[in-house]
Amino acid sequence: MNKIHHVVSRIITIFLGIFPLHTFSQEGSVFVTHYFPQNEAYTSNLGILYDPNGQVILANERGILIFDGYQWELLPTPDIPTVLLALPKQDRIAVGGRNMLGWIERKNNGEYVFMPLRHDSAGIVMQIEVTDSFVYFLTPQQLIIGTHDLGRLHTLPARKGSSFQLLLPIAGKMYVDDGSSRLWLITEKGLQPSVSFSLAGKVIFARRYDKNSLFLVTTTNQCFRFDGSNVIPFPLEDQAYLNQGTVTQVVVTGSYIAFATNHGGCLVVNKKNGTTLHYINYQTGLPDDEIYCMTDDPDGGIWLGHYYGLSRADLNLPVKNFSTYPGLQGRPQCMAVVQNSLYVGTNEGVFHLVKKASYQAVVKAPVPKAPVSVATESRPVVELPQPTETPAVAEEPVKKGLFARIFGKKKKKDEVKVEEEPKKTDEMGKNLPITGERKPSGSKISYRLASVSYQYEKIQGINKKCKQLIVFGNDVLAITPDELLRVQGAKVVSVAKNMIVNATYLDHSHQVIYLATTQGIKKLDGSFRINDLIPGINEPVLSLTLTENILWAGLEKKILKIQLSQPEVNYKTIPLVGKADRFILKNIQQTPFVFTSNDVYRIVHDSLQHCEGLSGQLKNASKFLTQPSDKLWVNAGNTWRAIAPTDSTKIETCEWLNLFDNISYIARTDTLLWIIENSQNLYRVSLPQLTGSPSTFRVFIKKLIGNNGQLFPLDRIELSPSENFLKLVVFAPGYIKSNTMQYAFYIENLMQQWSNWGPSPEFNMTLPPGRWKIHVKAKNLFGQESEEKIIQIVIHKPFYQQWWFYMLIGAMVVLLAGAIVSLRIRYLEHEKAVLEAKVKERTREIEEQKEEILSQRDALAMQNILITEQKSKIEHINKEITDSIRYAQHIQSSLLPNKAELDKVLPQYFVLYKPKDIVAGDFYWARRKDNKIFVAVADCTGHGVPGGFLTMLGISFLNEIFLNNRDWLPHEVLNQLRDKMISSLLRENQEQQAQDGMDIAFCIIDNDGKKIHFAAANSQAYLLRGQQVLELKGDKMPIGLHVNANKSFTSSEIDFSAGDELFLFSDGYKDQIGGEDEKRLKSGAFKKILVDIYPQPVEIQQHLLEKTLADWKGPYDQTDDILVMGIKF
Repeated sequence: MNKIHHVVSRIITIFLGIFPLHTFSQEGSVFVTHYFPQNEAYTSNLGILYDPNGQVILANERGILIFDGYQWELLPTPDIPTVLLALPKQDRIAVGGRNMLGWIERKNNGEYVFMPLRHDSAGIVMQIEVTDSFVYFLTPQQLIIGTHDLGRLHTLPARKGSSFQLLLPIAGKMYVDDGSSRLWLITEKGLQPSVSFSLAGKVIFARRYDKNSLFLVTTTNQCFRFDGSNVIPFPLEDQAYLNQGTVTQVVVTGSYIAFATNHGGCLVVNKKNGTTLHYINYQTGLPDDEIYCMTDDPDGGIWLGHYYGLSRADLNLPVKNFSTYPGLQGRPQCMAVVQNSLYVGTNEGVFHLVKKASYQAVVKAPVPKAPVSVATESRPVVELPQPTETPAVAEEPVKKGLFARIFGKKKKKDEVKVEEEPKKTDEMGKNLPITGERKPSGSKISYRLASVSYQYEKIQGINKKCKQLIVFGNDVLAITPDELLRVQGAKVVSVAKNMIVNATYLDHSHQVIYLATTQGIKKLDGSFRINDLIPGINEPVLSLTLTENILWAGLEKKILKIQLSQPEVNYKTIPLVGKADRFILKNIQQTPFVFTSNDVYRIVHDSLQHCEGLSGQLKNASKFLTQPSDKLWVNAGNTWRAIAPTDSTKIETCEWLNLFDNISYIARTDTLLWIIENSQNLYRVSLPQLTGSPSTFRVFIKKLIGNNGQLFPLDRIELSPSENFLKLVVFAPGYIKSNTMQYAFYIENLMQQWSNWGPSPEFNMTLPPGRWKIHVKAKNLFGQESEEKIIQIVIHKPFYQQWWFYMLIGAMVVLLAGAIVSLRIRYLEHEKAVLEAKVKERTREIEEQKEEILSQRDALAMQNILITEQKSKIEHINKEITDSIRYAQHIQSSLLPNKAELDKVLPQYFVLYKPKDIVAGDFYWARRKDNKIFVAVADCTGHGVPGGFLTMLGISFLNEIFLNNRDWLPHEVLNQLRDKMISSLLRENQEQQAQDGMDIAFCIIDNDGKKIHFAAANSQAYLLRGQQVLELKGDKMPIGLHVNANKSFTSSEIDFSAGDELFLFSDGYKDQIGGEDEKRLKSGAFKKILVDIYPQPVEIQQHLLEKTLADWKGPYDQTDDILVMGIKF
């Protein structure tokens, strides 16, 4: 644990004493951090010790457990350890347990080892104490004494008929209590009778109180001081709290005494007078009230071992939790302080923290509460078992209690597993504490002691979510989702109903609150009267700020500049072209600033100017929070920053916010910082910020691990070339909040700069041969960096990089080169003769080939002339064919209804028509008769020229059928069309005829009856009504030869109303291939596109369909003719 926190905590305490804050008599709860190991066996701890190097050492049922804030390591022991004690000047930790003695020490390779001391039948070690000369291991039947290095041991047996109970070290001497009427002094000659002792056999804990006295706790939880001759009672303010159960551990420091209990967590009292300082229990943040073991650390922390693992309560940290007092309901949303009283708004109303000067006991069932990293101090309601259920005290409490802790705890866990409700588990299957979960218990007695005199009372009349609390004069304005209420003490008066407030601005100088509502801007004066600031403006207002006499209001896509200094309020509109729809307005140096999620602008001369520097610092901001002091809090890159209203270039960071996760509310004054975390816990931080040297906490080299898992000595590291793949493990004690320490490293002459900060204390590296200096450092959650730790590593060169190897290779190279040169000369002479003969032969062959090449050249020239003539003929033929097809396109286009014709038939429509080739196989057709509209969309067999011929036949037949002037129904039209198509395409090749035809959707829109008559051949249509898609299905047979050609088509009808839209289409759009996976669009995606464009005008719909198609198609070719027609009613 870093020393700076210890020093600065004292500085802050002195500072707060000299300069009083706007404080409360309520102090909140201390900050508690939890460490839950994944291995459930690691929670069965009997003893705990804070190592001088900053590691937590635990006596676990499976051995010695070592925790550095990041990793749990288990060191096996021969039997169950029970007691730990750091030996002075030995860098060792003495260990005692069941039939075992020994110590643990750290070897030069960073590995902890357990060194046993052979001592047969030692029994269970209950206590270890140390004097200037000796170490004492106490068991019920013998006392084992050794030197500090544990090199020599001797044993003193208990007197016949008695058993040892307790060691009492006083003024450099060691006494032992064996249950008789006097204490026995331990000397070199053995046990010598000493002073009489009225508490003989009754004391279970003896701790050094000062240099010349001890603090004693008896089996009945009574406390005394003992100076070697006199037993002096030590009264506690809350003795009744301890009397409800059993004290399991005691810690005495320079300022406080802490009691761990098996029923109520931890009680911390003033060392001088016994007054209660803190309750640390389930109500105030612990996951369990039964404490197995306890110790302290130099930074004001109390470590508590319980059923779920470890918890650390920080008594010095100026962070208090105000959500642990009883009575608070719902999830906190906001807070306010009025006349030294705290009001908290939750999603269930407004609550007032009040003092209750009563002492009462109420029997009730335990209230579930989730164990979280919280703070608790105060005296909240404390739950105690009923007195009738208090177990009787054993005659030999030390021995029986110790055996119960070793053997009885596991039995207890087994019983809990049977009775508990199912728990949440992590990836390892470990039971984790969850909201509303704790170990089973019966009815409890909640004691509201004189010191436990604060609780929340609900403000009657507010039974809904409170979004904001504003201190206005001596009252509080509560803003709910649909109402404004005035809170006067416990009285509530409605100010305005059915009013939705998006933002507020409090003008202190004029005692006015401006309200940004969904119905414009309202003004609330000191009499709590509300008027419209600008009559006639009823648009939603989202943000407000004030600069001198100008009120700036943020609306959707515009800002209003409102002059307040003139008799009549007037305003000017500033448009936000191309900017974000959601933004926050803030006054900085009397200049309005506009903050969006990615950019910052200032308003100068009624126009927006982009702030490059500020935008860069707030890039990728994920959350904005405002506060009454007009500061803007921005979360960017997981770091909270505050922009002060006095300087836009000054961005403050508050390292205290790193203590909290998912902050939803921040309010800061010069001396206090209020925070709501996870909409669940309300914290108060007493400022100023941490100051001092940033390099006063240490980082340690823990291990250096090779690629095969071997550990290397840390004092002198010289490695072979094959051992250059290394993992360096470091750690820096930092336990205020788990997993917040950051680490970095730098290798001289190998890295240009330090590595990036990261949470892992393990660094993997590959080092070339040479001498390397590796620098490591750590950074805590307050941004302070530790002193650098340097480790030197030597990687020896391989043999092939040694000087003698180079000399040997050089000599061999010279000899080899001489032999090669001689052989080469002989070879070249031989090759020269052979080459000359080959040259003569090749020269003759080349002359013959030259004549043959000249002959072939003439033949190729003649072939080139013929190819050129054929190319010209093909190009001429291709041009004639293309001209013919384009003329066919012209004919086809003349048959399709043009825009003027469609405008006469359809009031609101669009047609997306995209042929795959010059001539299309899709066509659309529309006619109007009286007040009926006839519309068809068809997809003929194939595309290009073949499809084009079929479209002309289809259009001609539809015109012919329409001119018959009969009141055909849609299915009758399709029957007629099929008959004509089959007759016109009749041929001997029936198989080919079966492939010719068309798919068509045909509908008659009856405007008088508001009905759509629909029939289709292998097609369908969609009718969109709001977000609902009604599918109009046709028959599964085409217009053409088919096995069911003699079967009639069927018609259906559906009502339509204003706002509905009918979509007719071929299959070209939904069958288009595209996307990343080169797949078809398909009907589901096509429906979603139609639903998305439905609210838009028909002209924009066509544009959106074309854009969506282009984005989907990408680089791929168009698959088929595309035709989509939309008709809006």
